[in-house]
Amino acid sequence: MLRWWAGKRPVALFCVLGSASILAQCGPSGITAPASSSSSATSSAFVSTNASFAVPVPAAAGVTGGTIGFPTSSGAPAGSAKLSITVQPDVPAGVPALSGSLGDAVARRSAPSASQRAIADAGVTTSTTTDIAAIIVTSTASLTFPTGPVVTLNLPASLISTGESFELAYFDPVLGAWNATWAGPATVTGSALTFPSNGAAFTLTANTPAVFELVATTAGGTASPSPSPTASATSTPPAPIQTAGPVALSTSSIALVIGGTPTTQDITVSQSGVAPTFTPTLTCTVGANSSPGTVATIAAVDSATAASAGAPVTFAVSVASSSPTAGTCTGSIASSAGGTAATFSVTVTQTNVSLDARARQ
Repeated sequence: MLRWWAGKRPVALFCVLGSASILAQCGPSGITAPASSSSSATSSAFVSTNASFAVPVPAAAGVTGGTIGFPTSSGAPAGSAKLSITVQPDVPAGVPALSGSLGDAVARRSAPSASQRAIADAGVTTSTTTDIAAIIVTSTASLTFPTGPVVTLNLPASLISTGESFELAYFDPVLGAWNATWAGPATVTGSALTFPSNGAAFTLTANTPAVFELVATTAGGTASPSPSPTASATSTPPAPIQTAGPVALSTSSIALVIGGTPTTQDITVSQSGVAPTFTPTLTCTVGANSSPGTVATIAAVDSATAASAGAPVTFAVSVASSSPTAGTCTGSIASSAGGTAATFSVTVTQTNVSLDARARQ
């Protein structure tokens, strides 16, 4: 019904129907509903369709009130539509449960249990999705709105927890399916949840319920993951310690001849268990009847470092290439791996031709 004021447009006249009685307070601004403790309640309003309007949400099923605000609509003569909003615990018959669209069980709850509070306080992530109430909007005329409504719902403090988010799901009667994230997450101010318009066009079909579901997701804190089981530690035997053996030589004496054969002779050195670098030395003495000069030299043929443990390294002992002279040398080869250096002797002589030539001189 409409109440007319002289010289003004008709204003909405609201009526709230509870399950036990009809409670109303009339005035120029309409009739609003007091809080109701019933599990289901309906509010109705005759609205002016050529202006924006808001319809009160009745208190029921854990919701303590609120409003649903619509922009200016098209599709019906001015003042010819009656809107009804019903709040109840479950979706009406014929509408599938929201749980299938969420891909998770939707639990009914009126207030968090002590165990739920303890889990939240402990910082454990439960990721529990729960529904709070179904909100059903019905219009006597088909109305098309350029954007969806702005929904404000009030909840008791016991239903609002830190780390909890609220969404408004919508069952599309044309598609026959839920849009689980139609609006939200809500802005929470005290006990009020505000869902701004999602910006998409919205249609109320005459006498066809538009069904919304208020859902909450309790994320909580993040629990530390349980440590992955590890295999029992097994003792690994230590790698055998390589013990360096003695430094070994292929010969203990070398005889060289100036101007004869041989002028060079190889000597190999090795050390078992290790691959060291070898360092040779020669200490020489010029013969009593010999001219001053150099008796002999020693140098590695390739590398002074063993290629592998126990591998031999070859050194060449030669008559000096410059100012050679007869004499004797004491040689030694030491290992970087330690151990006693191996020793050898070198004797350098001159050919008889050279001696006879010297004698004649």
